[in-house]
Parts: sequence; C-alpha cells; structure tokens
Amino acid sequence: MLKADNEAVKQTILLSRRLCAVGWLTEQHADVRDTLQFLVSTEQVRAKLCIPHLSLWTICSREISSSVISRTGSAHIVVDGFQLLALNRIFSAVVLSAELDVVAPVLLGLLAEVFLSANQLGMASLCKTVSIKLVKRNPKAFVNTRSQASVIESQHTLRMFLLGHELGHVMLDASPAERSVMREDLDARLKEVRAYLEETAPPDIKDQIGENLWSPAYGNYWHELCCDTLSVEILEHMKGMMGGRDRVQICEAIVATALGLDILRLFKRIVLKDDLPSESNLLTTLFNESYVRLLHLYRLVAIRFGVSQREMRSSMMRFQKVFSGDGVLWNLFSMLPELKKLVDSDGRDWKTAEQVFGVDSMFGWRASRDALIYEQIF
Repeated sequence: MLKADNEAVKQTILLSRRLCAVGWLTEQHADVRDTLQFLVSTEQVRAKLCIPHLSLWTICSREISSSVISRTGSAHIVVDGFQLLALNRIFSAVVLSAELDVVAPVLLGLLAEVFLSANQLGMASLCKTVSIKLVKRNPKAFVNTRSQASVIESQHTLRMFLLGHELGHVMLDASPAERSVMREDLDARLKEVRAYLEETAPPDIKDQIGENLWSPAYGNYWHELCCDTLSVEILEHMKGMMGGRDRVQICEAIVATALGLDILRLFKRIVLKDDLPSESNLLTTLFNESYVRLLHLYRLVAIRFGVSQREMRSSMMRFQKVFSGDGVLWNLFSMLPELKKLVDSDGRDWKTAEQVFGVDSMFGWRASRDALIYEQIF
C-alpha cells in the first residue's frame, strides 16, 4: 500500500511542479533528511504528529515553495531546495550583510524568479538585469559580518524552523485536539499582541489594525501562525539537544525565516495579480498578515528562548526597515509599474523559443522531471 501511495504522491508533485536539475540536490537532501530526523527523534514530537508514516521529498522547482501532502495514515513533506536557497539569501541580506543596501538587489533578484515562474519573461529578465546592476554599484554591502561557523549554525536553525513549520501542518491536519488547544492559545496571544500594537504602533500602522487579522476564524493565515508556534515549540523542546548555540542567533534565524516566507508569498500575490498594486494599496499589502506575523513571532521566540528586547533590537530594526511604509519592499514595489512600462515598450516577443531559452539561461534553469529524491523518515 505504501508503494502505491508514494507513486500517487510522486505523480502529484510532477503534475504540480516544474522541476529543475541542480548539481547540489543530493547534498541538499542529505541536510534536510538529517534535520527532519533530528526534529522527529523524540517521542513527544512523534506523538503529536499522530501518523504511523512520514516521508520526505526533496526537489528544486520554479514554484519555490515547500508543502505537506497528507494521506490516510501518512504525511509527505515536500521541501523545495530553491525555497531554502531563497530564504538563505534573504537571511544573509537582512541579518548578516554589512549594509542594508544589499537587501534591494537580493529581493529584486528573487522577485525576478517569481516572474519567471509565472512566465512573465520580460519582467523576469528586466528585474534580473537591474538586480545585477545594483549589486555592482555597492559590492562592499555584501560583506558578511559573521564567521562561517555562525552562518552554518543559523542556516541549520532556518532549516529546522521551516521543517518544524511543515510538521505543524501535519499536526493540525492529523489532530483535532491539537487544533483546539492551538485555537485557544493563539487567540489569547493575538489579543495581547494587538493591545501592544494599539499602544505602541505609529499612526500608519494603527490604521491597518483591523479585527479580522486577529481572529482565529481568519482561515489559512491563522493556520500559518499556528504552525509558526508549533515549530518554535519543537525547537525550544530540542534546545537541550542543540548544544551551546547562541540564543539570539536562533531567534534571529527563526524570525528571518518567517519574514522570508512572507516576502516570497507577497511576491507571488503581486505577480499573479492582473494589475500591479497602486501606491495607496502598498502599505495595506505590506501590513496585511506580514507585520502581524513578524511581531507575533518575535514576542513568541523572546519568551521561549529568554531573549530580551535589547538583545534583538539590532536585527528587529533591520526587519522593520524591510516592511516599513518607506522601507525596502515599499520602494521595490513602487518600481514595478515603471519596469512594466519599459517591458511593454520593448516590442520584443517574449514567447519565442529563443527568448524563453535566453531568459531560462539567465537563471540557470534546466528542466528535469527526475530532479526529486524520496526517503521514508519513519
């Protein structure tokens, strides 16, 4: 039965993803597998999962998205190596770089990949080209401010949080009791965070604090916050097994990963819309869900890992400069209408085989249905 189940999941992946062959997929799979095995190594975590079988599929696709496929008696975690790479780029740009000037070209390059996934080749090509030019203007901004060992530890935490988040989806799918407990717990914490925001937020943010975002009835967004919470709980539970790792670094990596996931989700929302957002909608777009998630997770990790506001101040100021009303994302989205005009006036046919091949080559894209690795975790 398990073999037939795996074949059905494989076909689902192949039908829903455009896979790309990359030389480092095997190495990526080994890192993800080892991390996932570590996270589910305790009886407490396995009991919460409420399933007899857990499988891992490691891929690289244009969708740049990881997910869970739930089946009767089993769950399949699909980890996209391109998504992990994108999250590492965002983390390095926002937290590790010498200057925040690095964030704009990195995000513009990632946005180009989302345009590529949506087959908007003109915008993909132009965003990639502008991104490269911005990188060349200030190469010193890319200087890494931490040791290689520190970077590797942070990347491991990033991977742990992402996998813990996906395990959270497994828990919520499998256990009505877990959903009920999470609903009560999250409702209380969101009310506390909302009260904090109403007291401390600047006027433009206060205007965005509506009722719906803070309600457990808000649907998929509520599930994302639940899975963030479950992931942090798993990591906090595993803290004793993680050795003498720096608590602040752990918290930075967790918050930066959630921020990165929201940025990639925002990019898809922008790219897939018929019209690019007007400036009047930009602040709402940035605040809607993302700022709430950032603040909720920041306060959660501070409590779970005993990190003070002072210790997180530097990185939190950087995070907020990305999402603020005059920050990096605001300026990036403001550029898009002008870039769209340039593409529309270009006159090229971006659907010819030659143009498609040229843009794919810019991104190192090489389609392959064989670019997926399967392994049963338990």
